[in-house]
Amino acid sequence: MLAWVFCALLAGCYSSQPAPGGYVPKTHAAQKHADAVESLKSNRLEEALGEIDEAVQGDPDYADAAMTRALILLRLARLDDAAAAYDAVRQKWPDRAEAHALAGILREKSGKSDAAKPCYAAAKAAYEQRVAAGDRTPGTQLSRTLATYLLDGRSAGLVEINKLLGEFPDYGPALEIKVKIAENNRAFLLEWMEQPGK
Repeated sequence: MLAWVFCALLAGCYSSQPAPGGYVPKTHAAQKHADAVESLKSNRLEEALGEIDEAVQGDPDYADAAMTRALILLRLARLDDAAAAYDAVRQKWPDRAEAHALAGILREKSGKSDAAKPCYAAAKAAYEQRVAAGDRTPGTQLSRTLATYLLDGRSAGLVEINKLLGEFPDYGPALEIKVKIAENNRAFLLEWMEQPGK
């Protein structure tokens, strides 16, 4: 359940979304991205990588394809390549909060906790910009809460999750995440966030 929910939180991983400024991906790239998503959902990872590489090469300005490519590399356990792909997304599209968060998670899981902190800070800032711009959906606020937890720890995470539940008291994913934050079960949350397609 939680893994499916985080998939929805990772905007751009499984579905094309209109970019600010009205960007529309090239038709061939959009089709290859859709093919890659279907292959990824079916766990045909090498096939998905080939398809997403075509999408990225066909339209280097297609942020959703770049995000999906990084996710596929992560699922293939090509962690250095995935980290480099997320870093490239972070540099080119700094508003992609999910790329910052996942870049931090990869660093933390490889024992580089200090290097993860700036990534989490960038993720938190990007989510806060979304909220300030009017995106107050529970999913975005839950993502901001998770970024806050990763950056600032259990107490700050609990403050944020309680605010979210004050606004959306029946939001199931937040209720589940609150338990994990209260337990300070960082390993669970990192693992869950790292594998959104499973």
